[in-house]
Amino acid sequence: MVNALYQRCKGELCDVLAGAIVAGMTHEERFRLMWRGQWLFAAEHPNALGFLETQHHEPYLDAGSRGLAAEIDGAAVAYVRTAQADGAMCQAPPEMLIAIAFGAFVGMVKQAGPGGLSFDEDAV
Repeated sequence: MVNALYQRCKGELCDVLAGAIVAGMTHEERFRLMWRGQWLFAAEHPNALGFLETQHHEPYLDAGSRGLAAEIDGAAVAYVRTAQADGAMCQAPPEMLIAIAFGAFVGMVKQAGPGGLSFDEDAV
């Protein structure tokens, strides 16, 4: 049951991120679309993001869940490497840059909401 929930939540997030990969866009445009897509996902599915973010899943994930996670991680690393090769992103380990960006995103999500910070479309 947990794997089914994990795959549903991770799959929906993957769909959002995949929608940001459009041919002909600059790296900045793609990053903005991915960031905005994550934000919309968090706004529409706060429990799903919380589940994905707050759980250490590896001990109970099946092959399908691990494969989906690896697919998303691989796509993110490929995006960063392409941006680095084009000189649009600093030369640091892609996994580190992804962790920094996603950590900042999760921090914003945690500060949003009732009694917290308010983010309009431009701020996001």
